[in-house]
Amino acid sequence: MILSRAKFLRTSAAAILAAVISPIPIPAMPRFGFGRIIEVKDLTLETFAPHVNTIFRITRQDASACDLELVEAVDLSKPHDYSSGAPCMEIFSLLFRCPAGDYIPQDSYEFSHPESGRFTIFITPVVGEDTKYHHYQALFNRLVSVPDDHSTNKENL
Repeated sequence: MILSRAKFLRTSAAAILAAVISPIPIPAMPRFGFGRIIEVKDLTLETFAPHVNTIFRITRQDASACDLELVEAVDLSKPHDYSSGAPCMEIFSLLFRCPAGDYIPQDSYEFSHPESGRFTIFITPVVGEDTKYHHYQALFNRLVSVPDDHSTNKENL
């Protein structure tokens, strides 16, 4: 079927007009690669916890994309004794997976998620006995500010 330029433009215009004036809402599609850019220093366990069992898209160095499922977000921090004067550490782990046929080498990748935004993190393959999936871990280990009241309640961090 040959479609002339004029017919293509008329058909396209009609489709756009129908979408704009349609009383039926068009469901929003998840958009990967869009959204706010998040700096690594601003990523917390709370950034990821609501998105366990959802898909994150990564962009490889060759610009190809791969989808990883976040399967675990775990707090590894220990309760802190502020009176000791020792620095307070925030430690958490993220575990992602993808089908076994799609291996991703250890490196930093740009991640995107339709709700949380875009960020770059370092992931490393995790060796295991699962033959259906490859697993990858991102580990965060950093100093956090100490609250002024020196509360032992970790919620103040």
